[in-house]
Amino acid sequence: MKKTPVCLLAGACVLLAAMLCGCGNKEPQTAKLVLSSNPTTGFSWEAEQTDSVFTITSEFVSDETEELLDGAGGTETFVLTPEEKGETEVTFTYARPWEGGETGQVLTYAFKVDKNLQIEVVSMKGEIPGSADSLPEIPEIIIE
Repeated sequence: MKKTPVCLLAGACVLLAAMLCGCGNKEPQTAKLVLSSNPTTGFSWEAEQTDSVFTITSEFVSDETEELLDGAGGTETFVLTPEEKGETEVTFTYARPWEGGETGQVLTYAFKVDKNLQIEVVSMKGEIPGSADSLPEIPEIIIE
């Protein structure tokens, strides 16, 4: 009795199942957050995480205008690159640190990163300190 075709078929089924369930190594993901910003007002975004799961980089890009305008705003793009498995909260604060810490907006995102460095956004919340009337729009995190 030949067992070779049965073994090959069983092995192929196991491999297919592993591919379909997402088992195995995947490319690490990154998370991107794009926030409106205008550093000429004295406000700037700062990011802080509770546990060092991510390397966080940022870049400010001025809005394109027809004429060169002093004080033009733009966007600040934060890229979160996972370095290890874990859970963390990342808080983005739009504040004037040089002016007694006046805070304009606070956004907090909770993340889980698995062993394959795949990112899950667990929760998002936003607040404007001192303002009970309105909550800020909470931008979505882009997972790539």
